[in-house]
Amino acid sequence: MANKEVDPSSLLRAFVHNLYASCPNSTGESFSIFWSGAFAGLALEAGLQSTRALHTRHQQLHQHASPLVSLRWRWCRAAARQTAQITATYRGARGALAAGTLWSGVFGFVYVPVRAAVDATAPKEETAWGPVLAASAGSVVSSSVRVPLQVA
Repeated sequence: MANKEVDPSSLLRAFVHNLYASCPNSTGESFSIFWSGAFAGLALEAGLQSTRALHTRHQQLHQHASPLVSLRWRWCRAAARQTAQITATYRGARGALAAGTLWSGVFGFVYVPVRAAVDATAPKEETAWGPVLAASAGSVVSSSVRVPLQVA
């Protein structure tokens, strides 16, 4: 089976045409794509924030307790002294959740049309290019939104 030569300019033209055709046609479809990615990001950030908070709390408690000498008694006393610091563990959680929601929404908004365009343009035997290129494009765009907001 001989490989058929493909002209790069015609492939690029086909990709641009397919990308334009796969972009959302209505505001409702745009919101649907954005919010599906946003809710996925919210769920992910909520899980990660809980894990980070528990890890931080665990570190705070073990900072004041020696594991070798009367572990239970010291650990209980340290836990009783530090109950006021529980709220400090979750400081910044709202901002992290809001930011993760925004970035994931932007990622999803770019990922869906790019994947559809690549899947329509690429040959049927090369199915891996769709997710790879779409994830790359989504990462670049969401990072270009995220990084300036985090640095500022």
